[in-house]
Amino acid sequence: MLTTRAKRIAAIAIMSCSLFAGATVAPAAATPGQEALYLGALKKEWVKQAATSQTATCMGYKASPTAVITLSIAEIWKNAASRQALTKPAWKRVITKYLAWACSGPGTTPR
Repeated sequence: MLTTRAKRIAAIAIMSCSLFAGATVAPAAATPGQEALYLGALKKEWVKQAATSQTATCMGYKASPTAVITLSIAEIWKNAASRQALTKPAWKRVITKYLAWACSGPGTTPR
């Protein structure tokens, strides 16, 4: 169940990577600005998701935030473009901020 959510999050992150494929980002030198770029792309994709998908993601995040973040990063890291875009620690920061933002609605529900 968490794996499906992680794959959804990873798919969104991969899509955001493709949006910025033209930008050269050196993983070892990822700046807060570059991380913010990917975070912004994830936020834009979040509003396009179905409400059921958003709810399922937030339920998993509320139940086990560490597991959802870890599985999401593992899925993201399978994609070569994602590995070239940001380092694992940078992705962890981006995904952590993204999920905290996405699931910060009233009563920790989706935005």
